[in-house]
Amino acid sequence: MQRALQYVTRGRELRQLGAKASWEDRITAGCQEFGWIPRGAPTMLESLARSEIYINRQTLANLAIWEPRSFKAINKIAAVKLREDKFDRKVGPMPDNVLGKL
Repeated sequence: MQRALQYVTRGRELRQLGAKASWEDRITAGCQEFGWIPRGAPTMLESLARSEIYINRQTLANLAIWEPRSFKAINKIAAVKLREDKFDRKVGPMPDNVLGKL
């Protein structure tokens, strides 16, 4: 019984790691589709946190798949904050229709 519980625990941890990797890939693919956030998920999450928008990876991954317009809007906000803070030198062109600091 002890051995079975060890296998179950290890399997659960591996499944969680796989899910997190899948979410990261989906967010990065969504960022690459719009081209405003260079290094994908980590950079986007950092800029969203600096904008005081707290969305977890699972929600962002679901938005990237099922709600591309909403994900695009969130991506624009993150790109503007990235540019304002000069967090990354390789920021793409400024998105339209998002106001930043003037």
